[in-house]
Amino acid sequence: MVCPHCGTLNPDERSACFRCEHSLAPARVAAEGVCHFHPTVASVANCTVCDTPICEACDVRVGDVSYCPNCAGVPGVGVGNDSAVRALTQSELETYPCASLGWRMAAGVMDGFILGAGAVALAFVFWMAFGVPPGVPWGGGMNLVFYLLLFIGMGGYTIGYFVSGGETPGYGAADLMLIQRDGMAVTPLTATVRYLTSYLSIACFGLGMLWMLWDPDSQTWHDKVAGTLVLRTSERNDAPDDTPLPL
Repeated sequence: MVCPHCGTLNPDERSACFRCEHSLAPARVAAEGVCHFHPTVASVANCTVCDTPICEACDVRVGDVSYCPNCAGVPGVGVGNDSAVRALTQSELETYPCASLGWRMAAGVMDGFILGAGAVALAFVFWMAFGVPPGVPWGGGMNLVFYLLLFIGMGGYTIGYFVSGGETPGYGAADLMLIQRDGMAVTPLTATVRYLTSYLSIACFGLGMLWMLWDPDSQTWHDKVAGTLVLRTSERNDAPDDTPLPL
């Protein structure tokens, strides 16, 4: 859940933001005829879930059903009959800066420690089971099996975390969020395409990774292929017409 006050991404089970302590539950009482999120703008609808008055800019439409940014803003949760999944509205998306190379590397290092520990554990299992450490020339077909399992395990870790919450443990620690360019949460297909093409970015001497340094949207090659953005959620810049919610 994205905090409507400071923009920090919180675990779904929290009732208050861990950074600013603002309530994450959408307010049910607002001035009549006025948008709850923009008190100077007239409301055009009420959220189907929480009945909060919302203006046109805050109205997240799924078919003919209206949702406020809070109720439509939980990654991985279906909204309405069409099961649309929205992590950020378009107006919210524009307030978050793209993550720098430094923050993405920091997240990668943290995830690398976790994946590295898993690889060591898998190698130990192979050693105990077959009497030969994976990777040695005389390992035969076991080497292929080991590296295939490693590839699948890394993919399951990366894809699973991005689909379930938009972040891996490393991304969460660095306040990063992976999202599709249209503000929708990452789908299994998108995460899979991004994972597979990330090897292309690495194989070309890392050029695909460094591409973000001069790309206007700070996208790597695999971000461009998958249509994703990496946002820094703790550095939100308020939109010109954004009025913070009262504490």
